[in-house]
Amino acid sequence: MREIKFRAWDKTRHRYRSGIDNLMLCLSGFKMWQFASDAPLPIDNQNDYVLEQFTGLKDKNGREIYEGDIVRWSSYQPHQHRFSYVGFDYGSFCVIDNNDVCGVGLADHLGLSPDSEVIGNIHENPELL
Repeated sequence: MREIKFRAWDKTRHRYRSGIDNLMLCLSGFKMWQFASDAPLPIDNQNDYVLEQFTGLKDKNGREIYEGDIVRWSSYQPHQHRFSYVGFDYGSFCVIDNNDVCGVGLADHLGLSPDSEVIGNIHENPELL
């Protein structure tokens, strides 16, 4: 069974929220709760967050790869590295270069590149692109 996990980028605080196990996905969007004392407090303004899904893949260091991550990977020529970010388009996760979606999915690209490595994300390290 595939592991389905998410992380949330907080646009107002400019950081990832940790511990978003309290997440409910629904057709109208998503709901999150934070726990303070005994009662859960709903987080109503979902526009303040960017929800990013785990791809099910890990990089060469065992780090989980999520949407929005920037990855360094080798193209077909040895010692020629590319820098792309992970997105979801056309029904699958993919690597995106210069706002162009690569023709095949993320697993195909990174599977061909055993030295794939997460080096940052589009929120905290946009300069890496």
